[in-house]
Amino acid sequence: MKGSHVQRELVIHDIKTKTSLNRMQELVFSRYGKRVILTTLVSPELISNQSQNVHANHYQFSIQNEDMFLANAILKDCRDLSQEMREEIAELVQFIAEPILQKWVLSRHSFVEENTSNSSKVVSLFGDSEKSLQMDGVLVLECDHSELLFKVAHQIHEVTHRWAFVKFSDVSSQISSSDDISQLGAMTIFIENLQDLSTEHQKIISAYFHKTKTEDEPIILIGSSIKLEVLQLQNKMEAAFIKDLIGLRFKVDRFPLSYSQLSLVIERIIRD
Repeated sequence: MKGSHVQRELVIHDIKTKTSLNRMQELVFSRYGKRVILTTLVSPELISNQSQNVHANHYQFSIQNEDMFLANAILKDCRDLSQEMREEIAELVQFIAEPILQKWVLSRHSFVEENTSNSSKVVSLFGDSEKSLQMDGVLVLECDHSELLFKVAHQIHEVTHRWAFVKFSDVSSQISSSDDISQLGAMTIFIENLQDLSTEHQKIISAYFHKTKTEDEPIILIGSSIKLEVLQLQNKMEAAFIKDLIGLRFKVDRFPLSYSQLSLVIERIIRD
């Protein structure tokens, strides 16, 4: 029929990618009680307008990286949600699914073009090791520039092969104990500003640092534009928490900024 668009659920055979996207869907369901499905085709009008669309009882939006269309997402049975809540869910799905799908697309391209120079770049970017983070699950990133903090945090996420990268503010309401952190699985949790942590969450993260962990539990990356010694002197945060963090510090400003060099530095720090 003219004007209609067939949408088929996205089929991914790669186990790691499929598992990561399943966990994203589980996270959305546990937090909002709604299902999200990914499909392979989206209305051209939706892509060109870069907008979300409510059709009947569902809400659809595209997952894209710049000009690359990756998938269409449909939030099911959401008529009862406000527009603000739909957009919040869409932002969370985009934030988690975009790097997972982009990596999957790049890996597929590298397989098809395995003898080209682009293929070797993809392999070197994501690495051929499935090792996970060899540290105590918490790392402070000291840096004066918030944009660089985010870049380094995401690079650590890629190097350590976590299934999702989420901001702490997106999951903080689910965290009331160190066990709650563990149950989120092998994801990367990024705290943009150390000083924004409540006293309760400082204690919880400190407890998480001290507990015995497996590779299937989160790593927590904490951004700070203020040196920990200064925060210690200010006495505005939990003293024991800051004392723990001083030994878990990565001074971002001291390291090279090129993507490949940064990757090598991070791999050495977390694997040694």
